[in-house]
Amino acid sequence: MHFSAPQSTTSPRAHLKTSKSNYTAAESSNITTVPSTITASVSLSPKRSVCENAKNALSDDQNASLRNRGTRNSFRRSPARKMGLKSELETENDKASNLLTLLSELEQSLPMFATKWRVVDLFGGLQIWQESKDEDTHQSAEQLNGMLASSSTAALIAFLAGGIGGGGIAGALILSLLAAVAAFWSMSSPRLKKSIPSFKTVKVIDESPDDICAYMLDLNNLPTWDASVENAQVVQAIDQHSDMIHIVYRPTWVWPFWILPRDLCLLRYWRRVDDGTFIICMQSAFHPECPPLTGIVRAQCKNAGYIIAPRHTSEVEKITNMEDLSAPEIERASLVTAVVHMDPRGVEGNLLRRCNAMLAYLRPQLLALAGLQEDIEARKFVHPDLSDILQSTIESSASNNSQSLSSELSHFTRMNGDKDCSVLDSERQVTSHLTLFPSNIPREMWEEPEVTMPVRGPDYLVDRRKIPSAPPAFHLVGLNLFESEEALEHYAAHPNSVIQQELARHEQAGTEMPFTFLINFMVPGNPRLSVILFYQSPSMEELEPGTSPFADLMVAFIEGSEEFRNERFKLIPSIAEGSFIVRQAVGTTPAIIGKKLRQPVYVGQRPLKSQSTGSNSTIQSNHATHSLPLYLELDVDIASSAVANRVVGLVTGYTKKLIIDMGFVLEAREEEELPERLFGTCRLNYIDLGLATKL
Repeated sequence: MHFSAPQSTTSPRAHLKTSKSNYTAAESSNITTVPSTITASVSLSPKRSVCENAKNALSDDQNASLRNRGTRNSFRRSPARKMGLKSELETENDKASNLLTLLSELEQSLPMFATKWRVVDLFGGLQIWQESKDEDTHQSAEQLNGMLASSSTAALIAFLAGGIGGGGIAGALILSLLAAVAAFWSMSSPRLKKSIPSFKTVKVIDESPDDICAYMLDLNNLPTWDASVENAQVVQAIDQHSDMIHIVYRPTWVWPFWILPRDLCLLRYWRRVDDGTFIICMQSAFHPECPPLTGIVRAQCKNAGYIIAPRHTSEVEKITNMEDLSAPEIERASLVTAVVHMDPRGVEGNLLRRCNAMLAYLRPQLLALAGLQEDIEARKFVHPDLSDILQSTIESSASNNSQSLSSELSHFTRMNGDKDCSVLDSERQVTSHLTLFPSNIPREMWEEPEVTMPVRGPDYLVDRRKIPSAPPAFHLVGLNLFESEEALEHYAAHPNSVIQQELARHEQAGTEMPFTFLINFMVPGNPRLSVILFYQSPSMEELEPGTSPFADLMVAFIEGSEEFRNERFKLIPSIAEGSFIVRQAVGTTPAIIGKKLRQPVYVGQRPLKSQSTGSNSTIQSNHATHSLPLYLELDVDIASSAVANRVVGLVTGYTKKLIIDMGFVLEAREEEELPERLFGTCRLNYIDLGLATKL
């Protein structure tokens, strides 16, 4: 699941309020989608935690239901805790119960609602607070002084003993060093038995809680405002208010050594309270699609999250009366609280705990709120596109300098991360001989996006890293939208299909029709809809076996079995622009379609060509097409999955307000099949499903 920054005309506040209403409705109909919902106003005062208010706000029936499921008991004794998130994925019934248990524990035990905090540091204009637990006392400094005194005394005695024993100065120094290390090691061992405290920072940000929450939930934004994060992605969307995410942290310098990079597999859960406060909770969990990575230590996060609180109503009225400001301007200010907890584990993690240096390790994460404030403030200012400015300057300059200035523009755009102009020109030349198919949808509603999607890299089986894909091997040459009473399966064989029309046109012209790949999304409903995409490759030589890993995999897919096809064809979805709720439901996690939906494949063979048809030059120029069939149609039966049916049903109601990106990949699982390459892409721009025609 992917949370894009809001770009639609509807405000994020409206999206999140809509999300809240859907959240409450879903709870009443199915308890698996939402854990306990707070129906009363919740106060964030230190005397009463949010979780306590949540418990008091639950109805007797809800409390009885929770007690029957065992969620009131200690989570450490729960079977779901022992089995982890993996048991949730085994059966639908277990998933409902275990998910409710995990979310309930996540909400009830978070230290972000703790009442005791103490200031431990002031860095970069931010106060850093540490959680004060019952076992904490004011003797920590005395214990540290005692440890230093014991280590120094042991080192001095060992030094004197080494000198008296005749070992020399070198032997005495080594003996004293070993004695000091042994004393330190024994004195610091009890710290390993204590739990790691949580830390928090607080920052006032001049933005509404709705916008801040929407911006923070988008993991694409996380590395831009949190310098400690290298990358982050959504592993699985559970429902509209919870998902599984994976975060990889950069190596951290803690004197006198570097800490290896850590990663976290987290269950993330968020909600909106009646007073306008947003709460984001995170806790470590297990997911089979998020295994530990080579060279990265899997850390553990018991409790962490954010609280995004609006200004109190009385304060808004007071400031509005004192100053010439409107209420909406005052309400935009939010108090953001970040609670950080991490057990780094590994050798360095134990050493950090012994040295009581967890604050030094977690400081970059605690300072991320300063980056969040700067990032949100920067969005309010104009960011001119220097490439466009330079382009307009070139167009208005003298014609005799146009060629040299164009070369400078090409260099300038490369420095700014844009596509190389020469690459674009070459792509236009390669695709120029492809003919667009007839379409019953306006051309401005469908196109190929210029975005680059991540695919598995050449060493993915070792480092699990993805890289930007090479340009798609196939290009989108047509899109058609049909409605019918029955599912429109094997469209290419229909007498009035575009494939049959193109085949007749090529036969009349004496040319060979290129291999065409069709993807037919069969959408259930009344009437049924079929969104059909047509792809062709500008160079059939790229599909010759042995020329590239993609070519070998593509030939194996065309000639392979149904089982092979069901395990390899992968869809990468993305909502580039649109509703916050829809972006949450769709996400960006790649999905093997054949594992979740019925996916019949139809291969159309080429008609036998008479010897008198076509010239020898035509046959020779198209020899690469003879090894491929006429077409391959892959039908995606969305009605075969209840989950997919609900998600697509949600999307179809918003298509006029959405920009939908899709990428198609043949999944590589062997070393010789890597790196992956995009098969094709498609962007739907505010498509109107009402334009569907009957076939």
